[in-house]
Amino acid sequence: MKYFKQTINQLFLIVTLSLLANSAHANLIVNGSFEGNTFADNTWRLFNEDDVLGWQSPNRIELWRSPFLGVRPDDGQNLLELNSTTNATLYQNFTTLAGQWYHLTFAYRARASVNEVFMVDLIDNTTNSGILNANFDDHIVGQWSQASLRFQAASNETQLLFTATRGTRRSVGNLLDDVNIQAQSFARLSATQVPTPNTLLFFALPLIALVVRNAKRNKA
Repeated sequence: MKYFKQTINQLFLIVTLSLLANSAHANLIVNGSFEGNTFADNTWRLFNEDDVLGWQSPNRIELWRSPFLGVRPDDGQNLLELNSTTNATLYQNFTTLAGQWYHLTFAYRARASVNEVFMVDLIDNTTNSGILNANFDDHIVGQWSQASLRFQAASNETQLLFTATRGTRRSVGNLLDDVNIQAQSFARLSATQVPTPNTLLFFALPLIALVVRNAKRNKA
């Protein structure tokens, strides 16, 4: 009976870890690949911020639908041009936990010039103080680059802010896609080190079989 209880406890622990792994892999950004809007293929459109799920901007938001100008999105069918008509800003507020580490990734590329520049800021919304600031000036025309940043939240709400900063050739600029923020768990391991639910289930299956066998023996 004692061994049976230990097995149940171990099984409960693995199920709990599996749930935590699922949570750690959840994207905290809403509509990170800008797929919330559907419009004609091979075209672009300007949207008011209220019409783009999750995102806010003082400017109108320009989305492209694949394969407009021969550009294939990094993820899905849509992408965003940041400085479509001006040096625009784009932001989203999301829920965080003070002291928790997070992993931000996104794809970016230049539309026509390798001289494009934009900034990424993470801001504590309770104090309006900066957590992280990064400048991106290494664009490649015709190819997506992948950004990867880690940050520690200071409160229960954080803001992700993109800002186009190049003053010339507006409307031909920064392309963004596949914005993703995930919590880093298990003693601040990187996102690639967090055990996946499938891995945890692999180890849980023998324990489940053992519990079933013991239950049958007890009934006998």
